[in-house]
Amino acid sequence: MAELAPDGKHLICVSPSSVWLCDRTGRFVRPYARPGAGTVFLTQSGRVIAQVGSADRATSYLMGSALIRDDQLTRAQLWLNSILRDQDTAESRLLMGTAKMMANDLTGARADLARAVELNPSSAEGHSYLGLTLLRSGDLAAAAKEFRRGIELDPFDFDACLQLGGLLRQDQQLAEARVYLERALKLRPGDPGALYQTATIDLAEGKVAEARTALESIVKQAPQFVEAHVSLATVYYRLKRKEDGDREREIVKALNAAAQEQQPGVKAAEADKR
Repeated sequence: MAELAPDGKHLICVSPSSVWLCDRTGRFVRPYARPGAGTVFLTQSGRVIAQVGSADRATSYLMGSALIRDDQLTRAQLWLNSILRDQDTAESRLLMGTAKMMANDLTGARADLARAVELNPSSAEGHSYLGLTLLRSGDLAAAAKEFRRGIELDPFDFDACLQLGGLLRQDQQLAEARVYLERALKLRPGDPGALYQTATIDLAEGKVAEARTALESIVKQAPQFVEAHVSLATVYYRLKRKEDGDREREIVKALNAAAQEQQPGVKAAEADKR
């Protein structure tokens, strides 16, 4: 376990280059000015979720990559400096490519991630993140190929299963799509994205009652999920429940209007009016 701080209220967590305090739940509080090395903890959204070992190169890679995916790039850099100095390794290319993808530098991400899987063709994570980058770039066929390869290497890759299932659904390969989406739901039961994809397959196959049940669950769990409200409106109209369908359409209008108001151009115009 982590070392108890002298105040008796916080835990001391140690990284290769810094020490910080966490509260009893594992949430980051502030840096702690005590040099040294010790137990390393894997975090998510500032919360410690697992002990991963001592501060060696492998741990630095695990910690840094976790922080990148949690959009904590400054803290990630502290862990990754020693790895990133070796610029042309599979590890460093994967990390740089992932960071660029998170920053929406898709051209740079594609180059780095392609190099990562060239250097290590057995990296399921590399193929998965390359697939995500290709998907965001609009190269759907190439993205599907990378997701398939990632799943071959790691059948428990949730993102690859979800994204490949979604691409197959769009291509009307519904039976195969369902296989991957149901696997994604086994990995993360109740995930709104995976549940939505399976609901749209149910709707396409005429299983309206099943689609309704899933979509009602989704909008209850994720009220801002616009596409789920759109599909639920369609379901209600097919079931001759016009009042419910109209209600869902109004919700969609309200959500779209709220999203429009958050656009930078709209915000700037409102500021000018003031």
